[in-house]
Amino acid sequence: MKRLLQDCNADPACAAAFPNLANELVKVLTRLDGGAVTFGFDDQTRNDSEPVRLSRSVFVEQLRLMLYNQSSARLIPLMIHATAQEDWTVFMKIRARSTANPAFATSTGVYFTVTCSESVPFITENDIMKYTSGTIVGEYRVRRHQRACQEWYRAPMPADFLEPLKSAAPVLMLSGEIDPATPFEFAQAALTDLPNGRHIILRNTAHSFGSECARKLIAKFLSEGSAKDLDESCAARLRRPPFLTELPAPYSRWAITN
Repeated sequence: MKRLLQDCNADPACAAAFPNLANELVKVLTRLDGGAVTFGFDDQTRNDSEPVRLSRSVFVEQLRLMLYNQSSARLIPLMIHATAQEDWTVFMKIRARSTANPAFATSTGVYFTVTCSESVPFITENDIMKYTSGTIVGEYRVRRHQRACQEWYRAPMPADFLEPLKSAAPVLMLSGEIDPATPFEFAQAALTDLPNGRHIILRNTAHSFGSECARKLIAKFLSEGSAKDLDESCAARLRRPPFLTELPAPYSRWAITN
């Protein structure tokens, strides 16, 4: 999030449209710290309205998810600016349009099966305090994950599960420079025990990526069976797409009512 604020400030159009973005973010979070906001939300194609109660936790969780890919991250400055003016239209239109792929229902189950066995059991109370203190999301995300895992099947892990993987196999690891979920430091640490491994950082790239550069690197690695001679120059040339200063037309279906 800090990087996004810096990049907006360095982007002439974004800086001109949202010159006080960092302060506006603080203003929004302070407002939500005082309690949830309530408003009506209209689906103009169905001519109906629903009351919405938006808490700080839900707002910051949506913000976190928007940082996962550049198509949604480019809307964040506009969303923050609007909500700072007590206009929740942009936030709700973005949220209403965030419909998941039908396959997501299955992948969520897989996600819980993996994480409830391999990561959540190893999170300590000290970890939560240490790594969430002072962050935008706070404890909300990890606490909800822990609650879900209380209801989900957990597989027993072998005694050596936490030991580093050591292998002489060829390995290519691609990391997004601004990935909010799996930062590139993770791959750097793993590389220590992978003598034939190579780690390439994709500049200005978030968690979800499908750039031509990444596709070519993967294809070349698979065809050659080695990451040693890959030309990674394209990774340094990747740029963040321009921030949006207004919502695209497809978001016009919904409206906010008092």
